[in-house]
Amino acid sequence: FFDGSGGSNGALDHFNAEKEKGNFYPLVVKLGTITAQGADVFSYAPDEDDLVKDPLLAQHLQHWGIDSMRMEKTDKSMAEMEADFNLSYDFSRICESGEELVRLRGPGLVGLKNLGNSCYMNSTVQLLLALPEAKRRYLDADWQIRMKAPSDAATDLVAQVAKLTNGLNTDRYAPPWKEGDDEDDP
Repeated sequence: FFDGSGGSNGALDHFNAEKEKGNFYPLVVKLGTITAQGADVFSYAPDEDDLVKDPLLAQHLQHWGIDSMRMEKTDKSMAEMEADFNLSYDFSRICESGEELVRLRGPGLVGLKNLGNSCYMNSTVQLLLALPEAKRRYLDADWQIRMKAPSDAATDLVAQVAKLTNGLNTDRYAPPWKEGDDEDDP
């Protein structure tokens, strides 16, 4: 399987071998999941590379002599396998459960305050403004971008993005941690 928990890569190996011969047959069906309602169909096509829906699945299987109307499920679907994996996964292997964490503070380690439901947007903004390209464009230590803003800088998007980029990526709001600093200092 994709996560290294089993399987032999037979379908992928067959797809690659056929591709080398000039044949392009990207769809594979997990046989034990075939029922009258459908089956797990995976596409190795570069633009898909994921589970897909095959609206003509019954016809495609019939070509190989498989009557999907008479098939019974004998294997777990990928969704069931993923749910089982998630239910049994030991998340403490990737979490800090019970660990004494080292407090960090400094440029690039500043976060945005969650307004109740803004955490996803905050993390996206933080990620984007940490990119080297965004820093090159908007990091404004010498205030040049903000000084060129119109008189109403609050409505100037470029000035506001520069202000946000500087707040997240400089030590203005999070100077480096020093010995003796109060734990609750921002």
